[in-house]
Parts: sequence; C-alpha cells; structure tokens
Amino acid sequence: PDALFDDPHLNAVGMFETIDTPHGPVKFPGVPTWFSRTPGKVRGPAPELGADTAAVLDELGLTAQVPTSDAAVG
Repeated sequence: PDALFDDPHLNAVGMFETIDTPHGPVKFPGVPTWFSRTPGKVRGPAPELGADTAAVLDELGLTAQVPTSDAAVG
C-alpha cells in the first residue's frame, strides 16, 4: 500500500490529501469520485482511540465508570 502514495498518476490527479492530526500531518487517500458542483474532501482525521468513550458511557448511564487515564475500558 505504501507504493500507492508514490503512484505518479494518482498524485497527478490529486487523489491524496494531507490532513493535520495531533501526531503531525498524514497523507490520506482522497475521495475517489469528483463532482463539479459537490466536490468531496477528507474532513479530518478519525477520532483518537477512546475519544468518544465518555460520551458513549454517559449515554449508557455508566458515567461513574469513565476511566481517568489512557487505560482501555474492559
């Protein structure tokens, strides 16, 4: 897959987008279809692991069990 990012044609047609993440810039495959009136784009990186844990636990009524460190909920 790494060779994909070096493909001259895909780079020439703008297939890849670089997104700023908390860990620095990351090159992502872009949207594979282009429409003149509604162009797509990568909006941003995926959430960090555990970023939604508190909201999910709250929705389940388990807010007292929210971890206070980077430990996984198990």
